[in-house]
Amino acid sequence: MTNPMSADSTPRMRRREFLVVVGALTGAMTVPGCARTSATASAGDSASVLAATSVGPPTAAPVGLPHLVGSEIRRPNEKSVRLPATWAAAGIYQSAIGVLVDASQTDDRFVAVVGRDGVAHRLDTVAPPIAVSADGQLIAGLAPRAHPPGDAATSRRTGVVVRLATNRVEYRLEIADFTPEAFLASDAVLVSRPTGELRIWNLASGLAQLPTPAGYRPVGRTAAGDVVTVTESGSVVAFSWPEGSRRWSSDRLAGIWPAVSRDGAKVAILTADRQLVLLRSRDGTVEGDVACASGEGARLVWESSESVLIEGSSPHGGALLRGTAQTCTVAAAEGGVVAS
Repeated sequence: MTNPMSADSTPRMRRREFLVVVGALTGAMTVPGCARTSATASAGDSASVLAATSVGPPTAAPVGLPHLVGSEIRRPNEKSVRLPATWAAAGIYQSAIGVLVDASQTDDRFVAVVGRDGVAHRLDTVAPPIAVSADGQLIAGLAPRAHPPGDAATSRRTGVVVRLATNRVEYRLEIADFTPEAFLASDAVLVSRPTGELRIWNLASGLAQLPTPAGYRPVGRTAAGDVVTVTESGSVVAFSWPEGSRRWSSDRLAGIWPAVSRDGAKVAILTADRQLVLLRSRDGTVEGDVACASGEGARLVWESSESVLIEGSSPHGGALLRGTAQTCTVAAAEGGVVAS
């Protein structure tokens, strides 16, 4: 999950490879307008980071989320964990039982969990691409393959939702070529097709249409239950859920994929002209507008209710930036992939 510019400088969105991850995706959702991508960043020294733009100096505060640097997962207040050398990690996620890793080994793609004890083990109930619920209790993905890759029997995959505490499959759905993208609620999973077609998997009743206009891509849910979307041009619009009536819209265009905070109270937008804009999710009011940085491959991840991390910002040599309503600083010069 690049951020190419057209001749008229209108930002164009493109979904990131869902590890996935998240989201996703093996070319599953193409959204012209914002770039939604994630990749492990290369290291960059502090001097080059600070010279790139008017971002403040590195902060003393460590990154408050698990993040992947090379093959090492660094966790706040816990011992770092180095993944097996034979694993290629595409992304990591927060969950109620530890850090989830979307990884592959040779042709085998799987989900592993790194517990608080630092031990990593594979889950046998679900395979990538995956999405994790906001409370970290549920994971949506595909059922592990029952046949070798390339076997005709694998043309249709089964979607599964697993409760992580028990490693038990609670919901199944024959979803053909749909791919899980994100939880929009504890009982609703956004899924996509390689063509860009989107549906909602209502866990109790199956696939349903989105209650939003065609071309509007869901970003997340607010604390009030509205769904935040982004249009092909980069406009951010909120709709009631599930009725689909328009709540508010922002005139600031997103240059990369926007992000809704985990508590649903705020929305972060990084514009093509390198402004980090924080909005109040209930009405779209601007709470902060600061100079920051954008670049090909950048991704926004909310670190807390007050700060958002900017991952993989090209002009900064791969540094992780930390933005708030008032400032934008370097959180980690070596960069990394942040757990969403």
